[in-house]
Amino acid sequence: KHNKLEITIEDNGVGRGQIINNDNKFHASNIINERIKIWDIEDKGSVQYHIEDKIDQGQKQGTIVHISIKIKKAIL
Repeated sequence: KHNKLEITIEDNGVGRGQIINNDNKFHASNIINERIKIWDIEDKGSVQYHIEDKIDQGQKQGTIVHISIKIKKAIL
């Protein structure tokens, strides 16, 4: 898309719903949220992300993360 860097990260792990230790369940999401808050201090809305579960025959089969980063125009 124009003026955006689109990144997709896909893994074939057990999926978010299958994590045994609930304390770790949202650890990665919390880290991502904290980094986005830091980034957004300078430019609100410059980073967005969406996490979805990969499902095959009703079973979670991993995770897909979509990240969108607004690109600023360079001044030459």
